[in-house]
Amino acid sequence: MNDADATHDLSATPPRAGASAAPATRNPQSPGVRRRAELARLIAKTLAFALAFALFVPRLPAAEETPPTITTGAEFWTLTSTAGDREYPIHAEIGVHYYDSEWNVLWAEWDGAGCYLDTGRIPLPLRSGEKFEIIGVARPGRQQIVWERTTIKPLGPFAPTPSAIPDSISAPADFNLRLVTATGLVTEQADSDATHQRLLVVGDNWSLTAHVHVDASQPIPQWRGAYVRMRGVFAAKFDTAQKQPFIEMWIVSPSHIELQSWLDDDYRFTLTRTNIEALGRVPRDQLVRIAGTVRAQEPGQSLTVRDETGQVRLFTRQPNVLPTGAEVEAIGYPDVVGVEPRLLRSVVRPRAATVNEPLSPGLRAVKARLRMTEQVRQLAPAEAARGYPAELQGVVTWIDPSGSWFFLQDATGGVRVQLPPDSSIERPKLAMGVVVTGATQSGDYAPVIAAERWTTGLGQTLPTPERVTFEQALAGTKYGEWIELRGYVRSVEEPRDGLAQVELTTPGGELVAHVPALPPDHGLVGALVDLRAVCDVVVNDRRQLVGARLWVPGQEFIEVREPAPADLFATPKQPIGSLLQIGSAGQLHRRVQVSGVVALHRPGVLLYLEEGDDHLLVLSRQRDPLQPGDRVNVVGFPGHEGMRLIMRDAVYHRTGTGPAPATHAVALTELDPPNPALDGTSVSVRGRLLDQAATPENTKLQLQRGRTLFEAAWSGPSDRPLELGSLLELTGVYRVLLDEYRQPHAIRLELQSPADVQVLERPPWWTASRVLWIVALLLGIVATALVSLALLARKNSQLHRAETALQRANSDLEARVAARTQDLRLEIGERQRSEEVLAEERKLLRTLIDNLPVYLYVKNALGKFVVSNAPHARLLGVDDGLAVVGRTDFDIYPREIAERYAEDDQRVLQTGEPLILHEEPSSINGHPCWLATTKVPLRDRRGQIVGLIGISQDITERKEVEAEREELNNQLLTISRKAGMAEVATGVLHNVGNVLNSVNVSASMAADHVRRSKAVNLARIVDLLQEHSGNLSEFLTSDARGRKIPAYLGALSGELVTEQQKIVEELELVRRNIDHIKEIVTMQQNYARISGVTEEIDLIPLVEDALRMSQNAFQRYGIAAVRDFCARPVLVSDRHRLMQVLLNLINNAKDACRDTKQAERQITIRITEDDARIRVAVIDNGVGIATENRTRIFSHGFTTKKEGHGFGLHSSALAAKELGGSLEAHSEGVGQGAMFTLELPLTIGSTAARQSTS
Repeated sequence: MNDADATHDLSATPPRAGASAAPATRNPQSPGVRRRAELARLIAKTLAFALAFALFVPRLPAAEETPPTITTGAEFWTLTSTAGDREYPIHAEIGVHYYDSEWNVLWAEWDGAGCYLDTGRIPLPLRSGEKFEIIGVARPGRQQIVWERTTIKPLGPFAPTPSAIPDSISAPADFNLRLVTATGLVTEQADSDATHQRLLVVGDNWSLTAHVHVDASQPIPQWRGAYVRMRGVFAAKFDTAQKQPFIEMWIVSPSHIELQSWLDDDYRFTLTRTNIEALGRVPRDQLVRIAGTVRAQEPGQSLTVRDETGQVRLFTRQPNVLPTGAEVEAIGYPDVVGVEPRLLRSVVRPRAATVNEPLSPGLRAVKARLRMTEQVRQLAPAEAARGYPAELQGVVTWIDPSGSWFFLQDATGGVRVQLPPDSSIERPKLAMGVVVTGATQSGDYAPVIAAERWTTGLGQTLPTPERVTFEQALAGTKYGEWIELRGYVRSVEEPRDGLAQVELTTPGGELVAHVPALPPDHGLVGALVDLRAVCDVVVNDRRQLVGARLWVPGQEFIEVREPAPADLFATPKQPIGSLLQIGSAGQLHRRVQVSGVVALHRPGVLLYLEEGDDHLLVLSRQRDPLQPGDRVNVVGFPGHEGMRLIMRDAVYHRTGTGPAPATHAVALTELDPPNPALDGTSVSVRGRLLDQAATPENTKLQLQRGRTLFEAAWSGPSDRPLELGSLLELTGVYRVLLDEYRQPHAIRLELQSPADVQVLERPPWWTASRVLWIVALLLGIVATALVSLALLARKNSQLHRAETALQRANSDLEARVAARTQDLRLEIGERQRSEEVLAEERKLLRTLIDNLPVYLYVKNALGKFVVSNAPHARLLGVDDGLAVVGRTDFDIYPREIAERYAEDDQRVLQTGEPLILHEEPSSINGHPCWLATTKVPLRDRRGQIVGLIGISQDITERKEVEAEREELNNQLLTISRKAGMAEVATGVLHNVGNVLNSVNVSASMAADHVRRSKAVNLARIVDLLQEHSGNLSEFLTSDARGRKIPAYLGALSGELVTEQQKIVEELELVRRNIDHIKEIVTMQQNYARISGVTEEIDLIPLVEDALRMSQNAFQRYGIAAVRDFCARPVLVSDRHRLMQVLLNLINNAKDACRDTKQAERQITIRITEDDARIRVAVIDNGVGIATENRTRIFSHGFTTKKEGHGFGLHSSALAAKELGGSLEAHSEGVGQGAMFTLELPLTIGSTAARQSTS
């Protein structure tokens, strides 16, 4: 193949150099000398023409200068900040380290320097490991080569010698974008896709993600848990939340990975185990092995392990997430910083099982006294307040100037130590190793130690600070620890209480550092500094974390990394879009300068910049006013706020003016989520005003578009009142609000002024919804009054009948008792029985009494129980009725209940009038219940009242049914009132009324069974037995009436059981009817919602529900419902109003069929769809519509029914119009039936047509 064949020309047209020629000036020719005067005039005209041409004809631009050809990488990268969109010719040679046409990734070497080149989205004729010549066009300002207009020519193999990555990397930038080899442990392996493997590889102090290109047709090697040697391109990127760069390695194929060994076979784990407390005595260059349990971890950073002797922090890049308490073993090199033992360059692996290996001397159990600061911090506030004893050894990292407290840090963390207020304990010095003895206290945020004494301990140096970010400090996880934090000094305030306040700006936010008084020439304001300090938190009164602060011991702990610049605007300028590109991570801790057009400005707070398609939120305290369209240069510190790029602590100056940025119309739809892609964009949005909150400082609006809520705000008051419900158009900056997890959750429009709000439509007061609410309210009031009157009349009638029946039963009972008593007196002398037979009869009588399904007891005149059957005893919580004898109600019940029972007993004893079926609340085995109690006086043979007999029945179930029925009635009234569906409520109440008739019948039957209960006859038997108490044995054995008592009691027991079964059956009928009522109410509730809310509706189920609500009326009048569904449309509409229209049309057809004389009455519901509209036709064969009434059928107040009100069809027509449709009526005349057609727009497609069914 020759060079011509190997050349790939990707250009459609060659680059053209634009040049325009300057116009030539044509001189007029002299006409010859005829006369001197004519010549003078001609010369004057020529001079005038030349002067006019020079003054009024614009000059044509000079030919554009041809840009120079780019031949080196240095020329290309130098032009990236100044070239803009300008195109340059390019002629260069590059060597390809890695090219992936599937992922569009190209790592190359250009003039000995590594680089990443954007390949766009077209495949290129490039191969890894080869060198190429490129001739074409480049756009340095966008860091792009225009490959479509560039020729690529292969030059041969490219095999540079790779650099070896050491076990510990101190400067990752030295290897960035270069071909390297690295040896490490593969800890994770996963499939990125079918042709890419992703490996996580760790070394002594580094970790990287390796992307390996594989052949999908070949087996994929498994490297997890193996030590491997790799060759590929080294690429380091910085993440704002990490101190170390994120390192990637791009590997051409698996053949570039060489297996060395496996972690499970690592011989170094066979070393003798060393106790953690002995690590400080081991040479630092000696490899050791430790074992213990996991206490804490930072995956990829460190792991804290504890054994019986102490705690050590392992520094390892392994990302394994191990559960707390897991058994592990590790190897590494020991180190001690202050009092904290560490294991550097560690390798960790889980222990397969607990190994019973011998421990080194010195192992000891942890004492009950707290020994580590971590144990103190783990205490809950209530536990810490108990004053646990503590003895902590550590280093003093901060001493308050007041001398009342200091911070102490050991290997597990830091804690605040309070000194006695009487200065009885000397203050320790900074960096002093001490042993503090004291007790725990709750503290404001975390537990603290109230020191009793301290002594000098080991160590006289501060621990090595851990570099943290603002987010880590704000999270509170570094509370009390010695840290290092980088930031820019915004201001330094005068000392207060001996401490100056240094206000810092970081990429994540702002915080304050407290430092002892600084000299006047400190020169910190505007400088980039590293502070070594103790991390503290700011809390509110509820112990909730609201901020972070630092305690810096002195100015020597503030290191200036970059002094304040003399001219802020001398900072190199770069595009906004480049702030987050590869290689820009270093800008997060240094000032950068950008330029753009102002989209919105709030002086002293913020401004939004736009540069092409890029946007930037700038936080600035500068108050110089800017207008939308002003072009400005801004210098500040880039950072993040969730996913949003921001610039903090910025300054600006205006460089020009122009038109405001163009706005993008945004149409929010229902439940539209916040769109991060629009964040910072100038937009125009419409919405309906829901609420407005205005103050002299700012104004906020709450708006709704569809079902999406959003807010808008501007600085200052509103210039005019805005009516709620108005349709507004707002022009401003789209801003995504973040929740506590830094995730998008709401939308806000930032407006420049009230002029950005336009009122498109004002809301009318007399809306259909308000009219319906007023009508519904009036109907609800009328319905409530009618139902209340009906219920009151029914209750009065029932009460009168009950009182009459009770009086009649009482009179009959007294007459029968008196007659029976007289008979017993005549038969007393004729009865005698032996004591043995009497004992048997007593036993039988007791058995019968104990097995009666009622609670039976007898009290004497003092209120003491003399008889209690077994059910009554169990009711009182005892096993035998004898345990109740001799006790009073005050010995058994609470005082308030006992007093109520005693009052009822005294009424019966004093008046002699029985208490019949008195219902009262009680409890059975601690559970609330209801009892129906009958109490009758007990008299002796002289007629004196000596006690009473009580019989109680458990009516809890009946009470629950009554309560449920009452609750159901209330629910029906409430639903009917709130729904505003007069026609629907009428149908539902009619159906419920039919069921309630059954409920009332069942309840009345149950009440009649209770009133006719045979239980009252027991009172006569008791009176009879009481009068013959002196010769009871003889009475029961000899007297004919006495001998009948046992048989009578047996028969009475059977009657009571039968009565109970009947009552239960009636109550079961009540329960089933109530369930039926619930089903009716549930269906009604599905449509009892506020009108005006649109939703997606499947029309057929809605029609079925409307037919189901009228089912009883159809059955009553013998009407057949025919369903002719030719489509199944789904539309977005108001379900409430649509149901009202359907019910009105169905009820109207039902009434027409009811009044007709035809034998077969039929209503047909037909659903069709065409031309993006649906039609619901309700067809009946009823009385029809007279010709003269067709034009008035939808008029308000017009009706042909005796009971009609003329509102149903009129309101249905209005509702159809508000839904975007229409309602039409058709009839051939009287007796010919009618067809009402509801036509609605179809906003969502329908399914295929269904077969018609009847």
